[in-house]
Amino acid sequence: MLYGIEEIATKMGYTTTIACNNYNVEREREQVDNLLSHYIAGFVFGPGGLDKRIIDSIMEEGIPLVTVDRKTTDKRIFSVEIDNFVSFYKAINYLIKRGHKDIYYFTEPLIMGTLRDRFEGYKKALIDNDIKFDKNKVFIDKSLQTTRAEGGYEIMSNILKSGHKPQAVISTSDSIVIGAMKATIDLGYKIPEDISFMGNNNSYLSKFMNPSLTTIRQPKKDLGRIAMKLLIDLINGNEPEKKRVFLETSIIERESVGIRLIKNNKYLEAKHLKTIAAKL
Repeated sequence: MLYGIEEIATKMGYTTTIACNNYNVEREREQVDNLLSHYIAGFVFGPGGLDKRIIDSIMEEGIPLVTVDRKTTDKRIFSVEIDNFVSFYKAINYLIKRGHKDIYYFTEPLIMGTLRDRFEGYKKALIDNDIKFDKNKVFIDKSLQTTRAEGGYEIMSNILKSGHKPQAVISTSDSIVIGAMKATIDLGYKIPEDISFMGNNNSYLSKFMNPSLTTIRQPKKDLGRIAMKLLIDLINGNEPEKKRVFLETSIIERESVGIRLIKNNKYLEAKHLKTIAAKL
């Protein structure tokens, strides 16, 4: 997203200032107050929460504001988003169509609307496929906010050591799944023959994993580009027609998801997935 933001800003003659707060609202307030004391043409807020007091302070100064990949119900704000509910609903259906019903879910704490939407998409897909939602298969952990791979490794290790073996695991981040896959292999299991894995974000490393990671592609760079274009329109006094712009995700099929044959409960190699899926 930052690449996309910077690309458009540079083309239009703007300089970007980046501030990171690691989900700390107090820190975000300090950063905004500091930036407001200088000449700032506009703000783009990325993923995280969004405190009403921060919005109000920016609005009072008459400075344009756009959010990107951050859900907000404030009708004053222009945003560029992904429909995270639909994205994860489709992802879970993808796993179910390949014979997986015992699907575990790893996520950071549900403090953001985007994370809550993903979780609701997961639950709704299960229910619509007559699969009972089981809270014991959902792992919500603060470590998955920052030390994602390490957190995924620890959670998966504990699950397998406790005697449970999911048919599939999906998480809100590729990094979390990469850690979980490493734990699975370290404990002697095979992917996808024993357990299938699906990530989210289509990170750079996902295609270099062994096996390579099936994941949800989010158009991050386009999110940044469109957000900056919206902001520059607002800076120039041109109000866009739409308050909220939604971009679509897609599933990148690789090797970490197999097909479970219902009759003998056996996985087939992912390289044969498309041919077998067509026959099924």
